[in-house]
Amino acid sequence: MKTQIKYLLIFILILILILLVISLFQTSVFRKLPSSPPPISPSETFELSPAKITIEIWNGKIQPNRLTLKAGQEIFLTIVSMEGKHSIVFEGPGLSWLHANFDEPGETLQFHLFAPAQGEYHFFCQEPNHRESGEEGVIIVE
Repeated sequence: MKTQIKYLLIFILILILILLVISLFQTSVFRKLPSSPPPISPSETFELSPAKITIEIWNGKIQPNRLTLKAGQEIFLTIVSMEGKHSIVFEGPGLSWLHANFDEPGETLQFHLFAPAQGEYHFFCQEPNHRESGEEGVIIVE
């Protein structure tokens, strides 16, 4: 009789263990994760890394002449005249205040600003014939 009770207790313990394992698989601990992350709600915010940008002005070109930024992104902008006389202006709301005049090669101006609203913002040299020769660029804000 003692042997039968012993086997019965072992059977009950094994049954309990099986039920525990099954219940664990049904909890979130063992559920399969979704293949794609859940959508981000509009109230969530992310900090953007500051952009450190250097624009070089050469006779006949601006490098880089195309920049892509995120709306509201912090920008540390350096504009350097590599040769010649230049007068760089930026067009569009939020950037029209930004301009840089250079009389000598090697002159540098630095600005700290935040990217404006989404859109395309053009910049160019307004010295005679400079824009037509390639001294222009665009900032795309996403």
